[in-house]
Formats: sequence, structure tokens, C-alpha cells
Amino acid sequence: MALLRKIIFFLLLISTSAYAGSVESKLHSILDSINFLKNRIFHVHKKQSSLKNQLKTLEIKAAGLHIKLRNTYKRIEQLQQDLRYLNWQNHENQVRLLQQKQYLASELRAVYVLSRKSYLKILLSGEDPIMINRLITYNRFLQKYRFNRLRSISVILNEIANNKKERTNHLVALQKTAQEQRKTYQELSAVKYDRSHLLGKMNEKLNSDQKKLVSLISDKKALEKVLARLRSEATAEIFATPLSKLKHKLYWPVAGHVVEKFGEKIAHSQLRRNGVVIEAKEGATIRAIANGKVVFSEWLDGYGLLLIINHGHGYMSLYGRNEFLYKKVGDIVHAGEPIAAVGESGGFTKYGLYFALRKNGEAINPSLWCA
Repeated sequence: MALLRKIIFFLLLISTSAYAGSVESKLHSILDSINFLKNRIFHVHKKQSSLKNQLKTLEIKAAGLHIKLRNTYKRIEQLQQDLRYLNWQNHENQVRLLQQKQYLASELRAVYVLSRKSYLKILLSGEDPIMINRLITYNRFLQKYRFNRLRSISVILNEIANNKKERTNHLVALQKTAQEQRKTYQELSAVKYDRSHLLGKMNEKLNSDQKKLVSLISDKKALEKVLARLRSEATAEIFATPLSKLKHKLYWPVAGHVVEKFGEKIAHSQLRRNGVVIEAKEGATIRAIANGKVVFSEWLDGYGLLLIINHGHGYMSLYGRNEFLYKKVGDIVHAGEPIAAVGESGGFTKYGLYFALRKNGEAINPSLWCA
């Protein structure tokens, strides 16, 4: 009986040790999995950071190409306008030349008629001396007038030649500018393709709501950090009239439809939207809602090409996701002045404007201010 008890105790001891070894083995396996996942997440975030930097570079380059294209349009328009004026000027010169030729032909006919009688024949004709003197004076007048007419024709011919040279130069410049425009279009198309490809790679990495939420919180913190820095750097009020007196009187910065409203709950989170998104056409003009000073004008993660205006008295307005920015830091802007163009920068796939208002760093509802 005692031997049986010893055997049972020994078997129980072996069983307990085996179970403890199994648990320890599973623990090591879990720790290895955790370390593997941490390492993989670290590399994913690192690659995302690299992709976002590439996205920033591409979108800034696209903005520069848009501005270059815009300037090319203006240059072509000016050249075409100058060319129209030169063509009109050439037409006027041709009309003047025709008139001068007609006048000259009439004068030559008169000279021909007068020259049929020589001065000597007139003097020996015995006619009235007064009449003879009048004819001589008239002949001299015709000679002088004919000389002036020929000089006018010479001046007009020179103007026509200069006009032709200017028109040729303008046509060459127009062709060269058009070539630059086509080249810029090609570069812009290539950049847009690279951007689309890059967005596809980034979206492959953002494959869960949790990752999107982490990115959103990170973006929010980045923006709050920028706003805090800007508030600390603001040393003086810019305008005497506070924005508070313009409540319900401000115009929306762009024509469009509000698709994301202030205060709406963000999916899969406890966060709420601190601005609005206005759906608008690509390249639509965005205008300042009030007078102010540009204090931020560059690309920011999560907001794309972002412009911030300080209106004084603690008020700021924010304009994000732009295709390109017209203003730089330090520029003074006035209400209604163009400041940017609608885009989808920041990794978004729909054209629209992110618009927000802040008072002393706190988000306020734009719908209560804009009519």
C-alpha cells in the first residue's frame, strides 16, 4: 500500500512538472510573437513615414508645377493679346499706306498736267503775270507736298517692317511658351501618376481602423502643436476690428457643399470633428474669410498643403488639402482675396477644402460664423 502511494505521488510530480514546462513554453512562444509583431509594426510605421515624406515631396512639386502652368497660361494670354494688337496695328498701317498711295497718284496726275507746259513756255506766252506767278507757286507747293508724301510713305513702310519683325518675334515666343506648357503638362501628369501609385502603397499599409485612428490622433496632435507654436509666436494683434464682430457675416471660403460637419463623431473613435470639409471642384479658388496675416503656409501631415491666417484677438482660420498655395508666411491678406486652390493633398482621394476656425486654440463651429 505504501509502495502504491509512492508510485502515485511520483506520477503526480512528473505530471505537474510537464504542465509547468508546457506553460513556460507557451509563454516564451507568446513573447516571441509579441516581439515579432512589435518589430513588424515598427518597420511598417517607419515605411509609412518614408512614404509620407515622398507624398509631401510629390505634392509640393505638383503645386509648383500648377503655379508654373498658371504663369504659362498668363504669358500665352499676354502674348496673344500683344499679337492681336500688332495685327490691328499692321492693318491700320496698310490702310494708311493705301491712302498715301492714292493721294500720291492724284498729285502725280496734277504734276503731269502742269508739266505739259514748261516754265519757259508759260513765261513767253504773254499771259497775265499774276496767273503765271500763281502757277509757279502751285507747282512748287506740289513738289514740296509730294516730297512730304513720299517721306510719310517711307515712315509707314518702316513701321510695317518693324511690325512684321515684332509679330514674328511674338509668334516664336508663343510657340516656345506653348512647348513649355506641353512639357509642364507632361511633368504634372507624371507627378499625378506617381502620387496615385504612392497613395495605393500607403493605403495597403493602412488596413485597419485602429491604424487609421492612431494616424488621426497623431495628425491632430501635430496640428495642435503647430497652433500652440503659432500662438506663442504671435506678438501683436494685426487688425483693430475683432473677428467676433463679424459673426454670421462671413462668407464661406469656397463655393461647395459641406460633406463633413463640425462636431460629428469620427467613426470607430470617441473623437469629434473640429472643422468642416467642403466638397468643391478641383482648382476652385479659395478666398480669405477676413483680413489677417498668413502665419503658416506649407505641407502638414494629415492636412496636405495647409494655410493658416491669424486674424488677431486670438482668432485663426485654417485651410487644408489645397492643390497649391498663393500666399506665403508674412503676407497680409484681405477678406475675399484668393489664397489657395482646392485639391486633395494630404493623401485624400476626393477634392475638397478642410476649413476650421480657432479662438485661443479652441475649435469653434464655422457654420455659426459663415453665412
